[in-house]
Amino acid sequence: MSDGDTLILTPTARLARAELQRLAAEHVAAGEGAWRQPVVLAFPTWLARLREDYFLHADDARIPLSADQALVLWRAVIDHQVFVGEPRVAELAAGAWRLIHEHDLETPERWPALTLSDDARAMRDWSARFEGLCRQRGWVDEWTFAAELPARIGAGDIALPQTIRLQGFELPPTPLFKQVLEAARRRGVRIEQDTIVDQAATAWPVTVFDHSSDELVAAARWARLTLENQPGARIALVVADLGGRVAEVDRAFRQVFDPPGFALDGQRAEPWHVSLGLPLAQWPMVADALLMLGLVPGRMAHPDACRWAHSPFLDGAEGEQRARARLLGRLADSVPYWLDARELARQAGRVGAERLGGRVTA
Repeated sequence: MSDGDTLILTPTARLARAELQRLAAEHVAAGEGAWRQPVVLAFPTWLARLREDYFLHADDARIPLSADQALVLWRAVIDHQVFVGEPRVAELAAGAWRLIHEHDLETPERWPALTLSDDARAMRDWSARFEGLCRQRGWVDEWTFAAELPARIGAGDIALPQTIRLQGFELPPTPLFKQVLEAARRRGVRIEQDTIVDQAATAWPVTVFDHSSDELVAAARWARLTLENQPGARIALVVADLGGRVAEVDRAFRQVFDPPGFALDGQRAEPWHVSLGLPLAQWPMVADALLMLGLVPGRMAHPDACRWAHSPFLDGAEGEQRARARLLGRLADSVPYWLDARELARQAGRVGAERLGGRVTA
């Protein structure tokens, strides 16, 4: 980024996109057909830009690691422990490493050994191996370098814009954020802070729940009450870890918005929409298709055979519904765990599911 530019800085990438769209709408409303697009970046994206600019021009032989590369390295130093092959442990360690540098905390090698829990002691050992590998191979991860940024900026090693305008920062800034901006201010960069909202003025009441499911139901009730009072309102709820809770969210809203039909599988359009659907492989038709592609005719596991026979997407499923239900009972009672396609077809024929048996041996 060259000197003289104005940078609009936001806390998230989504807000950066929204700000670009808002500014473009202003130009269109003013009748302009072309304009110079402003530089609008989320703070993490800006840190990545500063790192790229630094290593492009500075006399520094270290090799910067991306977030994905650093995660692979965390897995390498953790895999020989008890958590072999567990990716979540590496992700948690990488997240803790980020928090340590974002909040200017003591690095793990300085933690007092006598007061450490087992988890903290493991984190100290992992981080020591992580840093050792980085030093040995001449690597630097993004958050270790981010902690160096205030000093690099102060030394004039990185080009900065003339003005930085902060947009949408409602939460208290992290120490790293404040240190980077303070270093930029000392370099003569103008920091426009009037867009930072006073946290005390925007405080909202917080309700605590014992279980996340109770919180979802309460949010659904609030949404329903809001719609009853304002029928034309459009409401958005932000759910943490939505990717793993799609079914739970849908169940909570179905329970609140349609209590009489909660247990029914209605086909009508619902008044809510979950913006993140299930992964493709978890959709019933796709899941059954993948299961069928993976079946080995000469050796089928009992659960896979039952699921295959119970699939509503196989030819004749509706007409042979009762016969196939009897087949599932027969499989559960008398068939061994491992069976082949001929045995499954023979059992299907005995209960009257001839079309299913024909599909098995086709």
